[in-house]
Amino acid sequence: MKSLLFFIAGALYMMLTSNSTPEVYSCKDEVKKLMVANDSLRAEVQKAQAIAEARRHEAKQQTLIAETQRTIADRSQEEAIIQAERAVEAATEATRQKALANDYKKQLEACQKKN
Repeated sequence: MKSLLFFIAGALYMMLTSNSTPEVYSCKDEVKKLMVANDSLRAEVQKAQAIAEARRHEAKQQTLIAETQRTIADRSQEEAIIQAERAVEAATEATRQKALANDYKKQLEACQKKN
């Protein structure tokens, strides 16, 4: 009787371990698959983060370029205004000099008529 119970217990133990072993292996396989998928997703996230960082860096560079160009344009505009003011001053001075020359000419002609 004892041997029959040991036989039945051994058979049950063998059935339970043989049935659980494929499940354990399939779970291990699933865990491995999930770990591979996780690593793949992690790599994709890192790639996306690297791309986003590169785009942020490019945007900063473009902003700096735009600010530099804006500064140059502002300076050029200021310089153009200064040049225009100088041209107006020069034209005003030339007009004044011409008026003085005309006055001197009239005075000289008047002196020559007297003599």
